[in-house]
Amino acid sequence: MYDAMVDVSTVEPTSERRVSLSAPSLDLLLHKWLSELLFITDVEGLVFSEFAVEVDPWGEPSVDARVRGEPLDPRRHRIKTGLKAVTYHDLSVRREGETWVARVTIDV
Repeated sequence: MYDAMVDVSTVEPTSERRVSLSAPSLDLLLHKWLSELLFITDVEGLVFSEFAVEVDPWGEPSVDARVRGEPLDPRRHRIKTGLKAVTYHDLSVRREGETWVARVTIDV
């Protein structure tokens, strides 16, 4: 998501945030996770380039993550696309063998 917004290779991991969330299902957890990150970017002006994420898919699915980045600086960061919102359109998370596959649509 951040690579669609900005050249993440120019984002230094100088600031860290912890994000912990849960939701009734994995697809709703994915929506909530991405929406929370987009909210942080919109409100605090932070963009992220490093993610340490742990997902517990069983019971009530949850995510516990440390995300690292810095305040968006148009002089240093090449801005690509402004993202508006994470949508529910075609939202899905499924397991295919040992691999998790997700589909999400984001309004630009």
